[in-house]
Amino acid sequence: MVNRLFCYSLIFLLAARIAVAQGGVSISASTLKAAVNESFYITISASGSEVKEPDLSPWHRLGFKTGAPATQSSTSIQSINGNTTVVQSRSWRYPVAAGSPGTHTLPPLAVTVDGVQQMTRSLTLEISEKVSVSPEGRDGTPAQEVAVDDLVFVRAIADKTTVYQGEPILLRLLIYVLDGRFVSLDTPRQLPLPETEGFFSGPQWQNTYNGEYNSAAYRITEFNQVLFPAMPGDLQIASWTWQGVVRWQEGRFRPQGATRLFSTHPIPVTVLPLPEGAPAGFSGAVGKFRMQAYLSSASVAQGTPVRLTVSITGEGNPQAIGMPLFEKPSWAHVSEPESEVKQTEGSLEVTKNYSYLITPLEAGEHVIPAVSFSYFAPILKNYKTETSQELKLTVSATGETGRIVAVGGSSDTARQKIEINSSGELPLITDSRLTALTVRPPAHILSMPALLSPVISAVMLVSAVLFLLRRKRLATDTRYARRIQARGKCLALLQDAKEKGDKSAGIYQALSAFVADMLHINGSGLTSGEIQHLLQEARLNQESIDMTVRVLRACERAAYGGGKGSEEELTVLMDSALHALDALHAAFLEEGK
Repeated sequence: MVNRLFCYSLIFLLAARIAVAQGGVSISASTLKAAVNESFYITISASGSEVKEPDLSPWHRLGFKTGAPATQSSTSIQSINGNTTVVQSRSWRYPVAAGSPGTHTLPPLAVTVDGVQQMTRSLTLEISEKVSVSPEGRDGTPAQEVAVDDLVFVRAIADKTTVYQGEPILLRLLIYVLDGRFVSLDTPRQLPLPETEGFFSGPQWQNTYNGEYNSAAYRITEFNQVLFPAMPGDLQIASWTWQGVVRWQEGRFRPQGATRLFSTHPIPVTVLPLPEGAPAGFSGAVGKFRMQAYLSSASVAQGTPVRLTVSITGEGNPQAIGMPLFEKPSWAHVSEPESEVKQTEGSLEVTKNYSYLITPLEAGEHVIPAVSFSYFAPILKNYKTETSQELKLTVSATGETGRIVAVGGSSDTARQKIEINSSGELPLITDSRLTALTVRPPAHILSMPALLSPVISAVMLVSAVLFLLRRKRLATDTRYARRIQARGKCLALLQDAKEKGDKSAGIYQALSAFVADMLHINGSGLTSGEIQHLLQEARLNQESIDMTVRVLRACERAAYGGGKGSEEELTVLMDSALHALDALHAAFLEEGK
């Protein structure tokens, strides 16, 4: 009898445990009947100490489309017989749409709860044919009957799907709205873009125009996104999926509406690696470019700076357009280049300018050597080097030797010197007022506070003057202000990067901005190679340079990988960036830069 009671108790406990496990996951649908592409909602809920998001791939394989879910979560603490348990409750509300009519059975989904896979129940749905409507035309009369899916639809088009690594791809995302007076579309406040893992994102722009599709007139909104594949191999531009409400009017007083889940097909992209044999100075630029070099003036006076501008224009990633090869002339001082990126509005074309300040130290007829820039041309399937013409510069003598000032730096052989009187003679004092002996009556002995009062006042006055002078210098001397504020600005950018999704890009921006502020240059579009070159020209210690470049290149590798990385890797990268900032700041102070 006791054994039988024990068996019954054991069976009861096991059944209760199974019931609790199955009861921890639930699924519900807002409706079990819908039309093709009509949006409805499916909610999945689960509870446990650790709950993971369900895997929807079994539904996708059946042709069902799902959008980004609305999520809810809550946490409760339960204490039973002295045992405390933290229970997490999570729910996901997915917009869902079917792509074909008929009776469909959605298979159970697996939800991992406390390390154990639990299954939802299956759902049977009745999907009807596309709904046809007769929206009112421009003249107020019913137009030809059309399907709701033809009132508004979306497309995604890539201008090419086989490219070389770094070659620009133009992705066009189009929304077609039937050009009837009362057909409209309610979209999310901010339309999501498709996921593009493995690509660099370039410029974006938007156009709105009227056009035709399948002999019907539409109002078309076009979103353009430039993408640069970061690695060779098979990549994919994910489906563009979002939910909107289509509205139309049947008759004069019958407004109608339907919620739709819009989705495009994924776009596969084959990325070819760049061939071997890259020329010297190749920095990764891929596309088609043209280069122009010109001087701000063809003739200057000795010691007067002239600006050399090298302009590289074309279709490609501006971040990959590195400094051109330029042999600095021996007869002049040449500053480090400043770079500037100008994106042509509504186009793939971009211009990157490198400008050098050249201060001639010798008079005469001089030649500025040719400048060269190398890139990979996909249309030629080979590397190409653009070379400018040599530029002639006439330098006239100033007539004053020893007073040449090199802008952007100084020359050891041509700097202004102060002449010191070393003859040993003393100046003669002719003013009798300075040699007259002044006799004053003896002063009374003052107390210590009275003696210190003028000193304290003088110190306070000097401090106030120094404070006002420093404040005025910060307001008027841009170079000084950038150097003083560089470290604080960099720390603020690093702190901001911690709170953003793309931490590697934020770290790269912070360090490059610090270098630009300390050297008083334009920091936009600097590559890690350019920053390394600038730091070496500044003669900082090699250890701080190597540490900084390692962090920058780690950020570039993370960006080439789509900006993804584990939380631990990003934490290590952030710590390395802080150490690099400290070392670089100390190196600048040590060199007095």
